[in-house]
Amino acid sequence: MHRHGLCFLNNADAMGAKSYVQSHTPDTRLTGSLSASRGMLSNC
Repeated sequence: MHRHGLCFLNNADAMGAKSYVQSHTPDTRLTGSLSASRGMLSNC
């Protein structure tokens, strides 16, 4: 998790980036149910 932000900070100017937003999928029963309904594998 810490590598992505650091990589962004080191390369933001070269990429012409204005901001960095990192989001994570919540680990809930709903997430697993939605993944299963779409035929996707669970991360757990």
